[in-house]
Amino acid sequence: MKYTPLHLHTSFSKDGLGTIPALFESAKRIGFDSLAITDHGTLAGAVQFWSAAKAAGIKPIFGVEAYLDWSGKRGHLTILSYNKQGFDNLIALNNLAHLNLQKGFPVTTMEMLEQCSKGLIVLTGCTASPLYYGTEADGLQFAGTLFDIFGKDRMFAEVMGVIAEDNVTRPKMVARKLGIGTVVTTDSHFVLKSQAAAHLIMSQCRNGYDYNSGELYLKTPQELLTTSFLRSFSSEQEILGYMANTMGVADMVEEIDLSAPPTLPVVAKGVDSLYDLARAASFSAEEKSRMATEISVVEALGLYDYFAILYDIVEFCKKNGIKVGPGRGSGGGSLFLYKLGITDVDPIEHGLLFERFLSLSRKYMADFDLDVEAGRRDEVIEYARQKWEALPIANFATYSNASLIRDLGRIFSVPKEVVERAADSDGSDLTEFFAYCGKS
Repeated sequence: MKYTPLHLHTSFSKDGLGTIPALFESAKRIGFDSLAITDHGTLAGAVQFWSAAKAAGIKPIFGVEAYLDWSGKRGHLTILSYNKQGFDNLIALNNLAHLNLQKGFPVTTMEMLEQCSKGLIVLTGCTASPLYYGTEADGLQFAGTLFDIFGKDRMFAEVMGVIAEDNVTRPKMVARKLGIGTVVTTDSHFVLKSQAAAHLIMSQCRNGYDYNSGELYLKTPQELLTTSFLRSFSSEQEILGYMANTMGVADMVEEIDLSAPPTLPVVAKGVDSLYDLARAASFSAEEKSRMATEISVVEALGLYDYFAILYDIVEFCKKNGIKVGPGRGSGGGSLFLYKLGITDVDPIEHGLLFERFLSLSRKYMADFDLDVEAGRRDEVIEYARQKWEALPIANFATYSNASLIRDLGRIFSVPKEVVERAADSDGSDLTEFFAYCGKS
């Protein structure tokens, strides 16, 4: 008795609580052979998910719960990829959606879905799916449109018994009318059953609304057959069939390799190469010796192109009157960068170590922090895009101690002065704060 969770949210979803490491720790304990990731409108967790799945010996299935425009309303749709072409199309589909932002949501259209459909599987979705709009005939019309794109073999009715609403009757009707298979999902938003209360509070903090179910956790196969879950189905045999179908979907999925070395545009080493520029700026014997050492490390690690691009961007800023920072972090320990004018702090004068920045014993891509004048940052990004085909990297904000305490204080109506004392503390003693939380 096995099944594959095909509808699962991680902390990369605004309403997802479980981190990917915690998710796979639980998945390995339960004994899952495969696992899908379907975060809301994003593939940001895909690489971390793949890496964790590989370490756990579990097959990863990449997907997204898309925000789908249907009849002018924004609904949810579960989409999975089953091969490399499908994964590429999933990325393309997600990118198109992010170019179609509506009230801050990346919205997918049926035209986009049809354009990027190869290699993809679609499930009819949760209770927020357009499948549940209007009458049964309306829902069937929506399902029929999906069927025209994906056909019998790449479309599945999605049933779940985790919320008060009926997520069974309409998908079963569609499955019967269209002759498609049915899978059971649990729409997991947190990992453990015991995290239901924490998930509720997190949802209130992040989104300002309450979830109406404590069942949105990663269920074991046995838990799918408990009385509370089975109440939505006619028999144990029925749900066992739907569980088996999830394994069939997982079997369709081909494993793909997301590992790839970082690649950069190749920069020609002309007469005025970075090395020549840096050496020309060196004066003392100590500087020349250290410069030779640093250049040998840069060369051995294959980082010439990285620093040539960095130098070019800094020079663009200086020539155009865009303020840049003096250099911070471990990069400030490089004489090479200092002599090139990328940093403004002399590492020899201040006893800064190059080895904290780069070392032959740590063969990683360099990580240099460049601060740019906030009001002209877009100019720099656009220059880097045009000259070097660079793209900004998304940032994900996480709670600081103070911001978490303030949000919890608001949810639990803790007196403002108590909240501020707790927020200003180092977090070692929050007894007073939590005492007020416990009264709510």
